[in-house]
Amino acid sequence: MNETEIIQKLQQGNEQAFKQVVEKYQQLVVNTCFGLVHNTEDAEDIAQEVFIEVFRSIHNFRADAKISTWLYRIAINTAKNWIVARNRRPPSSDIDAVD
Repeated sequence: MNETEIIQKLQQGNEQAFKQVVEKYQQLVVNTCFGLVHNTEDAEDIAQEVFIEVFRSIHNFRADAKISTWLYRIAINTAKNWIVARNRRPPSSDIDAVD
């Protein structure tokens, strides 16, 4: 299946096409996230969020770029948002002190 066919099938809600995208690009997304958060577990969690966002927003994909480019941008933005959210949370030791 070529990229155009995959995009069309994704936009139709085809689960098999979604699985193919995850299998093909998962390592790229995890590595991209890891480059920003420097923690494997966090990068894997963020990658899950990236693919959830892909599933939710595939109908907005205009195909003027490759899927990999679109995934890369979503991964960067999701990782940056995760970093901002993490920095807003109080350190866990402060939370334990409140309990």
